[in-house]
Amino acid sequence: MVGPDLSNASAAWAFFRRIGSPRYVCAPMVEGSELAFRMMTRSLGAQLCVSPMLHAATFARCKTYRAKNFTTCPEDRPLGVQFASHDPQELLQASLFIQDQCDFVDINLGCPQKIAKRGNYGAFLLKDRNTIEAMVRILAENLSVPVTCKIRLLDTIEETVSLARLLQRSGCSMLTVHGRRKENVGENVGACDWDAIRMIKESVDIPVVANGGIGRFEDIDECLRVTGADAVMASEGLLANPALFYSPGTSTSLTASIALAKLYMEFARKHDATRAQVTLHVVKLLFKAVQGCPPLRDRLCNRPNRSVDTIDEAVAFLAGLDDDIHRQIDAAIPDWYMRHRVPFTTVVEGRNAPEQRPAQAQCSTTT
Repeated sequence: MVGPDLSNASAAWAFFRRIGSPRYVCAPMVEGSELAFRMMTRSLGAQLCVSPMLHAATFARCKTYRAKNFTTCPEDRPLGVQFASHDPQELLQASLFIQDQCDFVDINLGCPQKIAKRGNYGAFLLKDRNTIEAMVRILAENLSVPVTCKIRLLDTIEETVSLARLLQRSGCSMLTVHGRRKENVGENVGACDWDAIRMIKESVDIPVVANGGIGRFEDIDECLRVTGADAVMASEGLLANPALFYSPGTSTSLTASIALAKLYMEFARKHDATRAQVTLHVVKLLFKAVQGCPPLRDRLCNRPNRSVDTIDEAVAFLAGLDDDIHRQIDAAIPDWYMRHRVPFTTVVEGRNAPEQRPAQAQCSTTT
């Protein structure tokens, strides 16, 4: 499928200016970029946020799914809403429901998870150029807001550049590039290829957002320098430290993380975050302590009848422990963002000379 050229660089840049020429972007994250977290990151420097990935087919057909999985408020702008799909018509139907509540609709072409493989969407659709082109075109031709895309790298830079150009010709107004391939997940995450993002940026005429490798505020300028991108998007780094965009030298100490967990709880109550969302964020914010303090892990993950209130109590319990225990945990265990990047051991509770043992399994955040 090769349709007429819908690229319009001047309109794409006008759109980018209209949403404030954002530099710091909160990524779409399943159960992770819900309204409460978006509003928290906005208060700490995020200039653009994207909703969690929504399944277009279900969103188009099910009112209950729409109400449960997407909420917003007047202050939640600029905002993108991301859909996963492999069906142009279903994608359009879903997008028509949402176009009046957001600034753009984003197509997920980057999810590397097994569920995306089963559903034939995300990064597993990257080589199906006909379907991708059809999805971008139908939105570009029928929505009142721009369409954007988020991709991962293909096997070669030549393939990825060709895809980026196809997306622009099909009507994409902004392109986010995660500088890793779909195989680079978990312990195989590897380094983010900022040079590849630079080559993609140089190949198109629309705004490009660089995604990947942003773990500290200091990474932002270096990423923009290497890639030439117009903005950076963070996901895992923000889950570990929602103040990532706030200022240089933002602490990731356990004490700082406890303060951020308390702040998140305020936003969670204000915006009615679900227990699953609250658990996910608190466990990742306090990853060091979840690994290093079994009593906290029991309170957060194993307590019967868990609720937002019991999670709040668990955070208060951790805050009340001796500073010496906090320091021991800080010294032994990395934060969530660094968990696959450095080896670590789990501190067994003890005040003087805690014994060490291999890292224990993370607690579930979905039950």
